[in-house]
Amino acid sequence: MKLFTFFRSERKDVIRDLVPDNVDKSKWTGKDFHFLITGIVQLDKEDYDKIMTPTSFKWSRLSNKLPVYNVGKDEYGFSFEKSGIEITFSDTIEFSKAKQIADEIVKNICSTGQKVELHVVANSKVYRNSR
Repeated sequence: MKLFTFFRSERKDVIRDLVPDNVDKSKWTGKDFHFLITGIVQLDKEDYDKIMTPTSFKWSRLSNKLPVYNVGKDEYGFSFEKSGIEITFSDTIEFSKAKQIADEIVKNICSTGQKVELHVVANSKVYRNSR
């Protein structure tokens, strides 16, 4: 499995790329999306393994320097951006598994008393909200 790059160029208008809930994501894989956790998030590096990992999947950290994790045959990483925490996944992960991982990370962050929201961001399409 090829290692993916989770550091992306800064996105200036990420709101335009947010995916509406009614879009069918059942056939999406990691090459189609990434997640953005918004809200003021404060995490110490020592807490990454405790907070930025799922509770229902066995995981291992692939690097001591970069926050890259292995979950089964899939990988994910995260980075802090101006708009929030961006979580990206290996190209082959199914959306449902990635969403479960991201939901559990959000739950872990919220358990620290912080209020955050999870957003799906499309990698290749721009969705516009109707007004």
